[in-house]
Amino acid sequence: MNKATTKLAETDFVEAPLSLAGIDPVELERLILHLLDEMGFSDLSWRKGGDGSSATDGGGDIEATHWRFDPIGPTEERYWFEIKCRKNQLKRGVVQKTVINACQPNVAHVVIVTNSTVSNPCLDWTKEFQKSPNSPRVTVWQGHDLELMLRKNPRTLAEFFSDHLNAAGRLKVVESKFSNLGHLPSGPELQELWDARDRLVHDEKHLLLLAAILGEVSTGDPARHPWGMYLDSQTRFTLTVFGVYNAFTFADKMESNTGTQEPLARGLSYLLQCILVGESVERAYFALVEPEKFVPKAVPFPSEHTPARLEPTINAMLDDLALRCSVNCPEVEYPAPYEATPESYFHASGRQPRASCAGFYT
Repeated sequence: MNKATTKLAETDFVEAPLSLAGIDPVELERLILHLLDEMGFSDLSWRKGGDGSSATDGGGDIEATHWRFDPIGPTEERYWFEIKCRKNQLKRGVVQKTVINACQPNVAHVVIVTNSTVSNPCLDWTKEFQKSPNSPRVTVWQGHDLELMLRKNPRTLAEFFSDHLNAAGRLKVVESKFSNLGHLPSGPELQELWDARDRLVHDEKHLLLLAAILGEVSTGDPARHPWGMYLDSQTRFTLTVFGVYNAFTFADKMESNTGTQEPLARGLSYLLQCILVGESVERAYFALVEPEKFVPKAVPFPSEHTPARLEPTINAMLDDLALRCSVNCPEVEYPAPYEATPESYFHASGRQPRASCAGFYT
């Protein structure tokens, strides 16, 4: 599964201007740090307390690296960002002093960032300054530039200006965070996903559907929003295949960015149990063991890695089955530590887990 790029359209925003005029200086620095991270900068270092970064000045230095790729190969470039929070226009003298102080031997780019504006004579000075030998490239990001950047980087926009996104825009951000970082939806986001469930299924939004299920299971209460039994059999099977097929990709992102991949195993376990309850052992087997057969142009999966893909989910299923249906499944050998509640877990009135479900592991 490739990295997904989320692009917001004008229809994803509420009709309200995005203004940075009243932002707190420290909040502006945090915003720029998040924005740079989303834009692909690395080795970010927020050097608070440096030259020109007093509380009254409202400036902070951020050092960062960006890799430029061209036909001759990748090039590492160092950037220095000077952040100036102002209610009025940034004066030319401040920009001149800031640029000169920020010039370092290994810095290729100096970026002046302000939430306000910069005068045209000041911009003309920066262009002239760059004509000097060995001068770094100087760029100025004004408030209106930041507004455009935020609209192209939805995770940062949602973090600092969530009220400027409508429901469709917020769901795009949820999708981006899960796809690229392995971040699961929060409580309000889970409710919003559930409210939009008919549209998500109709539009085959597999990433959002899987994120919703993993998020619900991670809270310990999938019966609150019973996705597994709400989905029709084909969507449920396709979604399970999608999750298992991309299990290593999701696990790596979740482990790297959240410190745990347990919700993935628990969520796939829940989906497979719903297939067992609503359909058959065979369907669950194919979804877990042979998902490549149901993915168009699937890359063959190395057989030596099959145990590593299966074990986390199977172990989670063994735990869940012991807790919720060992009363009806004598083949599960260890007793449930508390009363089994399959009706609550699966939210399917009158249905009980099939007595043969433990045969899935034999």
